[in-house]
Amino acid sequence: MKAALYGGTFDPIHYGHLITAGYVLAVRKPDLILFVPANVSPFKHGIKSASASDRLNMAKLAISGNQFFSVTDYEIEKAEEYFASGFGGSLIRWNYLRL
Repeated sequence: MKAALYGGTFDPIHYGHLITAGYVLAVRKPDLILFVPANVSPFKHGIKSASASDRLNMAKLAISGNQFFSVTDYEIEKAEEYFASGFGGSLIRWNYLRL
C-alpha cells in the first residue's frame, strides 16, 4: 500500500487542507492519505488552541465520507512534540499503523 502522510495541527482543519490532500491524491495517486494531527505543535508554543482530542475529532468529521482519507491518533497518543516525518520513520521501523 502506498500512503501519503499529511501532518499538522489542523487547528482547525479547513478546505485548504482538504483541497491539498485531494490534489496529492489526484497527482501522486496514493492508496490512502493519512492525516496525522500533532499532539503539540513545536511552532505554536504559548498560543491558545483547541485540545488534541478536539482537533482529532474535527479531522475525523472533515474527512468522513472520503474512502481515500483516514486519520490516526498516533502523534496525539505519543503525548509529545512530534513531526509526521518521525511518524513515517516509526511506520517503517515498527510496521505499525492504527487507522
